[in-house]
Amino acid sequence: MTMQGWASQRLYRPFVRAALIVAVVLGFSTGAAILIMPLLGMDRSLTWVTHSQSHGVAQLFGWAGLFVMGLAYHVVPRFIQGTLRFPVPQKLSMWLVVVGLVARFSGQSLYKTSAADPLVAAGGVILFAGMLVFGWALLGVMRTAPRKTGPVHMWIWAGIVWSVVAGALHLAITVRMAVDSAPLSYAPWNEALIYAALFGFIVCFIFAVTVRALQGFLLLRPTYLKANMAAFWLLQIGLAVLLAGRFTEADQGVVSTGFILCAAGLLIFVFAVRILEGPSGPIRRFAVGYDRYG
Repeated sequence: MTMQGWASQRLYRPFVRAALIVAVVLGFSTGAAILIMPLLGMDRSLTWVTHSQSHGVAQLFGWAGLFVMGLAYHVVPRFIQGTLRFPVPQKLSMWLVVVGLVARFSGQSLYKTSAADPLVAAGGVILFAGMLVFGWALLGVMRTAPRKTGPVHMWIWAGIVWSVVAGALHLAITVRMAVDSAPLSYAPWNEALIYAALFGFIVCFIFAVTVRALQGFLLLRPTYLKANMAAFWLLQIGLAVLLAGRFTEADQGVVSTGFILCAAGLLIFVFAVRILEGPSGPIRRFAVGYDRYG
């Protein structure tokens, strides 16, 4: 596998296309059907709930997740000056996630058939493999970076870890569904999956891009590093508390504590990047956007 010339690639393009296709076929269409069914007088039966859950997973890992994966492959090597192996890990991770989502969606939609349990279990295994390949590829970038720490690095590390955790949670959910022949995922575990994928995997990568790129695009003043560090740990600890509370079915106070910590982290991050202070000077538009970053 060659390790040169990654900068000339546009690895995000197939991910954006795949995200749009998954969103239209499995996400938006299912979401529209879920909204229309009650308006047509149709009962909110078990089929309605199974489609709601499969719709949510398709949106998390397909629409948002694939988009973030493509973005990460594109910007992480540029942000930290690391070397990316291509194109096999990127294409493999994309197809594994897509196939895993289709298998999970099909199995849960066909819950009355004998093929449901094998499809759901296969979907969990394949999607988890895709997240592992994604994490492995980005870990390779992190290892080759000349600098190992910094405000951007910590968010990237967290995004990598939470992407694998989210895949593992989805695997645990689908295996439990297959073993119990259950048409629905276990509600507390499903809620934990949503938090891990949304606030861990997706938000951490978005915050990494925000810390590195937003300052240049909007001419913001330098990020408050201590506040960024506080926001980082509040969000990570809050997510850990949330997941522990959902998996152990702890008292609601534990879950509420996790929510409060996450909310505090998000608010402090907004303060840390100083976006509310406005630009430090007139914002100029560049014909070539990458000129600002060499």
